[in-house]
Amino acid sequence: MQTAPQIERDIESVHAFSISLNLLDGYTFRADFDDASLEPLYTDEPKPLGSGSGPSPSRLLATALTNCLASSLLHCLRRSRVEIEHLSAKATVTVGRNKRGRLRIERIAVQLEPSVVAAQPSE
Repeated sequence: MQTAPQIERDIESVHAFSISLNLLDGYTFRADFDDASLEPLYTDEPKPLGSGSGPSPSRLLATALTNCLASSLLHCLRRSRVEIEHLSAKATVTVGRNKRGRLRIERIAVQLEPSVVAAQPSE
């Protein structure tokens, strides 16, 4: 397990990254990452606009936000030397139409549920 200072140094060493999107068909895109160890990711819009062959960009945004918040909480707990048994997170996304009738994400509510190891009583 890495110590907090080591994790900070590793994070600081990463300054930029890139992705490439290429339209395949309809609304299906292939996302390629600049890290060769990562598999391509395919995205698509749900029916009727797309074919639903992959997660939509809205779902990816909610996933990224939820993962970022969960990772931040995990980092803070570990820096505080709190032992984690389990951490789960759930995002609930509300989509609605703006004044021009266009679909927009109105709200992303994230629920984080850490389960920590109970502190041992001092002797």
